[in-house]
Amino acid sequence: MDARTSICTAQSQLGLRAGIALALLAAAFSAARAETVVSNAFGRLAVNFCREDLVHFRYAPGGAEFTPQAVYVARQAIEKTDADYAPVKVRESRSPDGVTSACGKTSVSVDAKTLGIAVSVDGRVVFRSAAEAFSADGEGRRASFVRDVAGEERFMGLGNIPGNDFKSLELRDMTYDLWLSEKNVHAIVPLWYSSSGYGIYLCGSNRGRISFTSDYSVSLEGGEMNFYFVWGPSYKKILANWSELAGRMHMPPLYALGLTYRGAGGFNAKDLENVIREQHAAGISVDVVGVEPGWHSRAYPCSFRWSDRFKDPKGFLDVMHGLGVKVNFWEHPYYSPDCPIAKASEPYGRWGGDIAKAEGVDKRYGFGGFVPDMTIPAARDLYWKLHEDVLFGLGADGLKVDETDDWAVGRSLAVKMPSGISCNAYHNLIGTLTCNFVHERCRDVYGRRTFLFSRGNWAGMQRWATSAYTDFYGFEQFVMSVIVQSCSGSYYTPEIRNRETPNDFAYMRRAEMMFLTPFPMSNEWQENAVVTRRSKAVLDCYRKYNALHYSLIPYIYSLFREQNKTGIAVVRALPFEFPGDPASYGASDVFLLGPSLLVRPVADFTSACDAKVRLPKGSAWTDWWKGAVYAGGETIVYPCPADVMPIFIRSGAIIPMGRYGRSTGELVSPDIDLLVVPSGKETSFTLYEDDGISFDYEKGACRETDISAVAKGESVTVRISKPRGTYKTLKRVFNLKIVHHGNTVLRKVQDDGEMHEITIQ
Repeated sequence: MDARTSICTAQSQLGLRAGIALALLAAAFSAARAETVVSNAFGRLAVNFCREDLVHFRYAPGGAEFTPQAVYVARQAIEKTDADYAPVKVRESRSPDGVTSACGKTSVSVDAKTLGIAVSVDGRVVFRSAAEAFSADGEGRRASFVRDVAGEERFMGLGNIPGNDFKSLELRDMTYDLWLSEKNVHAIVPLWYSSSGYGIYLCGSNRGRISFTSDYSVSLEGGEMNFYFVWGPSYKKILANWSELAGRMHMPPLYALGLTYRGAGGFNAKDLENVIREQHAAGISVDVVGVEPGWHSRAYPCSFRWSDRFKDPKGFLDVMHGLGVKVNFWEHPYYSPDCPIAKASEPYGRWGGDIAKAEGVDKRYGFGGFVPDMTIPAARDLYWKLHEDVLFGLGADGLKVDETDDWAVGRSLAVKMPSGISCNAYHNLIGTLTCNFVHERCRDVYGRRTFLFSRGNWAGMQRWATSAYTDFYGFEQFVMSVIVQSCSGSYYTPEIRNRETPNDFAYMRRAEMMFLTPFPMSNEWQENAVVTRRSKAVLDCYRKYNALHYSLIPYIYSLFREQNKTGIAVVRALPFEFPGDPASYGASDVFLLGPSLLVRPVADFTSACDAKVRLPKGSAWTDWWKGAVYAGGETIVYPCPADVMPIFIRSGAIIPMGRYGRSTGELVSPDIDLLVVPSGKETSFTLYEDDGISFDYEKGACRETDISAVAKGESVTVRISKPRGTYKTLKRVFNLKIVHHGNTVLRKVQDDGEMHEITIQ
């Protein structure tokens, strides 16, 4: 076929602020941007430079129009549109064979006949499509890329998409279904990293399939083939660039970093009070109590009416707050017929049974309940009024939004929600839309941060303090889910459950791992169990790691401020910190907590074992427990009795630590303990503090203290800079613990708001 090809530069009009509705047919427009469009009889390809390291590609088959940006992606899922970026200078060269557009050191060449693309950086091709790059079959779309078949190119990312079959962080030679499901696929971010230095973000929410086999390709059921090329070349830079587009996390509330304890589903108000008092008496710090489905008079679907187990809801909340804990309530966003807003919501959603019937399947979606269309403002307003009347207005602090991934139906492109979005596109977004709306409304109404758990997360969830969770993973799957979620700046909670711990050693190992992640949760909803009722060995181990976690909260909270500014997550896969160590790339049994702590969970459920630990190249490592120093790049065999998990401190570490009582709201002392393990190269860390709950930090009501350290021979210099910001702390001292060449030196420094420099010979 003789393809008559036209090459032109078009002005794209992209939505600037379209609320969160996916199905808007019109949007407010900002200033037009130059966009290179290559067209032929087979389709059109648009290339738009947002910046030299961020390039947007859109494909539409022959005769089809590009989809307005506000239609195919929710504003809650994507923070920016192309139009939100400042215009950049793009150079173009044209010929009968194609067009090349360039910005800075990056150039994109498009073949006029095939629409094949090649992206070059500094004159080197780093990403290339197949010769026949794009194709369409009805509403299906496909993009094919070129993989390094010699074996050097490796891939990671996508979230915990493998579910129960999670065997490795390595994506190469695998194929994945982009579909949240009850088969333990609870968090997907369609962003993947290549070891060649680029990332690809697939922009949209329709069900798809991505192959990393020799047939390196993406296929979508409906929706536009729409993706971003994100250049690094470091993994940190890829994540930073993507998170600027997709949204960086607001600061979490401080209490979210404490322990969440979820009681049994049959617990009443007094039961929950008793188990919190019991844990406090045992010396266990707890910040959040989780109330499971039993608070509803009916669940699956939910009535949102209080059951007889909680005869005085406001009184229950007051008691919990008096004990110093926040209260988080289980729900799923499916209304039973007796829910107070079910009838009023009917124009703004669909009954799950009707969705199944329209799709011709014998399965009730949402347990047969009403499914609100959270892209419609009226549906969101009704949802909020319900929650304000029943929960937040009484003092509730957060939610656990369950089972938004539980769609055996909802795959149809033809069956629509009232807004016009297909059930296919809505399925992957309902959890993210619901949770992000709750965060935004709590901010607007109460001026406070909240914290949520969610089972069914998509791109966009990383913008707020929401942690993914599941009920059924094995130990290794927990570890890998924690690691892979960090590749998108989102989080996963490896909860500990009595039911999943066949013996005391399994319980101890899960507790150790859980407490070395940002959002630890103990979940006993299926059984009337609490750690204080297990053996002394279990309780001692639990208390030990509970205390360790709480001592690290100033370090972890400061890392969330770094994420708020840069997008880099608190938990880090090894390649983010050690890109020059090839052996670290596929490491699936070890992760970093921030830049300085290497955590090696132990999956052996016996009284003692030996664990192999490979220490990344590029740093010396100090044993947290024993103080022994090891060189990077070596593999050691580490003896692990049941109450010991290997933790190592990176050379150059500066770790601020705190002293808390029953919760983060109770300080035993305002002093800050500073653990310093200096190296020959000057390193730094910024201690971040604010009120822990409001958004005043955005106006400067915070305190940032830069701390640096360097060792020269036997001499160590630590500098504590004058703090920035208006937030005031209590009178206190910095207790320095400097560990160098096997020696430990202690010093006290008054925190008087001035700069201090301490040199130890």
